[in-house]
Amino acid sequence: MVKKVVLILMVAVVIILSPFWGSILVNDVRLWNFSRQLSKVESLLPEYYVVMAEGSDIYNESNGNHCSYRATKVYRIIAMQETLDSLKKEIEKLVFMPAKKSDRNDPAEVSVDVVGFLLIVFISNGPYDAGFDTRCW
Repeated sequence: MVKKVVLILMVAVVIILSPFWGSILVNDVRLWNFSRQLSKVESLLPEYYVVMAEGSDIYNESNGNHCSYRATKVYRIIAMQETLDSLKKEIEKLVFMPAKKSDRNDPAEVSVDVVGFLLIVFISNGPYDAGFDTRCW
């Protein structure tokens, strides 16, 4: 009898929480696809570079129930300052697809910073309705 009650409670919890898990999973897949676009940058880089850091996240940039997507990659490139400045201009011209298809379909925002031998590339896109993704509430 106790096992049956526990089983019923577990099934009820899974059914209640599944919209939240599903929404989080869908947004994670969108974020993964969005961040993979940064590989476009590597076709413009010189032969020798090192990826120092990379990451992506989903965040709430407003007070509402909205998610935004952001991806970053940091490259170490030994090159003259003029070369780094021209790379920055070329990367800023690249067009990155939005994280989620919407009515706007605006391309992602691109930001490039050069600090010493480091080339830091950010792409961000949003906001989109968060749905049941509690990270953006």
